[in-house]
This record gives sequence, structure tokens and C-alpha cells, in this order.
Amino acid sequence: MPTLLEKPVAVEHAEAARLIAAEAASDIPALVGHHRRHHPAVTAARELISAGAIGRPSGSAASGRPGRTTRTSTPRGAVRRARASC
Repeated sequence: MPTLLEKPVAVEHAEAARLIAAEAASDIPALVGHHRRHHPAVTAARELISAGAIGRPSGSAASGRPGRTTRTSTPRGAVRRARASC
């Protein structure tokens, strides 16, 4: 049965290496959940949507890089400006 893992996948590198080896040996996928539901930007967006401050969304996209803050495809400052107008 496929397995969904939350981050962090392991505390130590050796644990992660064992997980990768077990997945390869079993042909059963182990997937890492990259959920951002508690990220401050997502929380702010959810509040703005619920308040009707930014209209009805038709989709969303986000990306992130290690060591950097996650940025959404929203123009810089748009969420902050919309929040200020609530």
C-alpha cells in the first residue's frame, strides 16, 4: 500500500536512507507530503478568501526553495494590501 509521510521524513540521514532502500526493495511508493496549510501566507490567503476580500479564487500555485521563504504567485505585497483593506 502506498505510504504518505509527513515532513520531516526522518530525524537522521541514516533513517532516511533506510526508508529509501525499503521503498526501492518493495516497489511500493513512499510519498512525502508537502502541505503548507499552516504557513502564514496560506492562513492569510484563507482569511482573505473567507472574508470575500479578494473575490472568488479560480486556482492557486506556490513554490519554495530550501532556506527561503515560500512565495506564492501573488504579486509582492498583494496579500498585505488586501488584508489592510479588510
